[in-house]
Amino acid sequence: IGYSNTRNNRYESTFSLTYDLPFAKGLQLKGLFAYDSKETTAKVFRRFYNEWVYENDVYKPTGVNKPSRLYYDSNQLYNSLGQLSVNYRTVIGSNHNLSGLVLGEFRKLTGTTFRAQKDFELDVLDQLNAGVSENAVATGTDLVPNINLGLVGRVNYEYSTRYLAEFSFRYDGSSLFPRESRWGFFPAFSVGWRLSQESFFKDRISFINEL
Repeated sequence: IGYSNTRNNRYESTFSLTYDLPFAKGLQLKGLFAYDSKETTAKVFRRFYNEWVYENDVYKPTGVNKPSRLYYDSNQLYNSLGQLSVNYRTVIGSNHNLSGLVLGEFRKLTGTTFRAQKDFELDVLDQLNAGVSENAVATGTDLVPNINLGLVGRVNYEYSTRYLAEFSFRYDGSSLFPRESRWGFFPAFSVGWRLSQESFFKDRISFINEL
């Protein structure tokens, strides 16, 4: 006997702005900011009641959920993200395509938690301030902020839609790690060949259009 109610509220927002520089063809600036919040509230009321057991020709009450008890939990999480990027794309001649990206990123996660419980002598009113002080519990804390900073870079080259090359990297730092090992550099390189765009392939193997 009793009830359990959980309520979730979520708010998500994203704002972005893109600007093509008029004095530099192919050069673009972009800014982005996002803010999300999630709030969860749980309220559980466990009410005392009797079950009757028949023993020795007599019905005897057995208390269940004694005493009545109210639990209350509240959690809030807040996540903010900011990005600023520079994009560049150009065509050299008729066959050379070159593009690049540099992006800086900031992310922060914070929040709070709270938990309380109280016992009740009379369970007419299911509110914390109506419970007794004995055995009461109340705990709460602010979460340690989790902050991440990052720098991302990428350069792409394409020749005649057949030969591809890409170099990229991430340089990330997190407040979760010790100061002496907080930052890391992660490079990557790849090459590709679109064999299906070669004339000797297209002329002989027509049932494959992308390889």
